[in-house]
Amino acid sequence: MNIPEFQTLFNELRNWLAGKGLVGGELIYAYFFIGLVGVTLFLFITIFVTRQIFIGVVKSAKTKSDWQKALFEFRVFRAFALIFGAYIIYNVVPYLFIDFKNWLFYALIFAKIYMVLAVMFAINAFLNALVSIMESSKKYADKPIRSYKQVTKIVFYIVGFVLILSIILGESPLYVFGGFWCSYRCFYSGFQRSDFGFCSFGTNERHRLGEGG
Repeated sequence: MNIPEFQTLFNELRNWLAGKGLVGGELIYAYFFIGLVGVTLFLFITIFVTRQIFIGVVKSAKTKSDWQKALFEFRVFRAFALIFGAYIIYNVVPYLFIDFKNWLFYALIFAKIYMVLAVMFAINAFLNALVSIMESSKKYADKPIRSYKQVTKIVFYIVGFVLILSIILGESPLYVFGGFWCSYRCFYSGFQRSDFGFCSFGTNERHRLGEGG
């Protein structure tokens, strides 16, 4: 379902409520709460159906593999189904909050953050499944898989944090990352100078004590 179809559905809802004689605040709040309930139900149905489709496709395979076991064990299908839910929320919010301009701003921020979190959750689930398969494979028995996993997740979480912070601040992710990088360089340079000063102070003290002795 694309954006014009969402718009048509909400226009039909508003016209139906107006035809029932609702006006003013009654129309606005009835439109919002009925739309919210409808979207919530549609969201749960979409996530459930999407998840079942993924599961059905994998189960239809004639042979069972480690991939199938890992995908089920780490609930990768549920994680990817949440992305569809996040997409629905992001596209519905402008129509649902059309009469609440102040709420609309914060609702869009929430929808964007939820979309980022849904994608992160899906990637994390897939990464866990991938690591599980690699650890059980003799081909990677001599590889530090867990170390690679930890490093990858650290980078992954940093990127996710930067994206969420950029949404909250309303800035470009590159701008936020650049700010973090500049802060890191300033802190690192300051630490180096203070460490060098401390070492110099310690050297001078040793020389002074040596001369005094």
